[in-house]
Amino acid sequence: MKTLTLACSVAIATVITGCTGQQMTRGDIQDSRFIGGEVKMVPITAEVVSTPAPRAVVPQELLAFQGETYKIQPGDTLIVTVWDHPELTTPAGNQQQAVTNGRLVQPDGTFYFPYAGKLNVTGMTIEDLRSTLTSRLAKYLTNPQLDVNVVGFGSRVALQGAFVDTTPQDVTTVPMTLSQVVGRARIDVAQADLSGLVLTRDGRNYNLDLDALNRDGHVAEDIYLKPGDR
Repeated sequence: MKTLTLACSVAIATVITGCTGQQMTRGDIQDSRFIGGEVKMVPITAEVVSTPAPRAVVPQELLAFQGETYKIQPGDTLIVTVWDHPELTTPAGNQQQAVTNGRLVQPDGTFYFPYAGKLNVTGMTIEDLRSTLTSRLAKYLTNPQLDVNVVGFGSRVALQGAFVDTTPQDVTTVPMTLSQVVGRARIDVAQADLSGLVLTRDGRNYNLDLDALNRDGHVAEDIYLKPGDR
């Protein structure tokens, strides 16, 4: 099972007191992180305050991925409909739920279907599997007509951090975006740092400032998620 994890960091409020009408010196800095290091002092002037912050952008390599056709994964449950052959389509009976009549893709990526045998289906598209089953069943059935659907999904997006709902979300046949996943999970705005969402892809961490990306009338561009993202 492939799991994607999104992390939204928790905000920590820092209170600075006694600044009005005073100047901070190097001696005022007691944080052990700066002891022995060089601290750059920047005077707060009208020009500094009025200078607009650079607009946040999404890295181009994230935007370049525009989603892809769904690939079958271990843990998926597939239901194969063979028209005019209910014994193949609904072996558990018509009154059962679709998932009951479905067939599980095993952890090793294999899938069994009568007359077609055991197939390695991991990485296949739904159309790939439909074509393969049609070809194999044609040896036993005249002009077989069939359809393939995913009724249970083995890949999920896992969320950690300051979300209201951290229930894993299925990766489905419809490509999902980061904003959709975060929207369904709902950010706990009282606890979250909206500048602190981290998406890990191919071993690289991307810090995404959701606050800045959606500020001043701008709406963040869609970032499509893919298997292996965290």
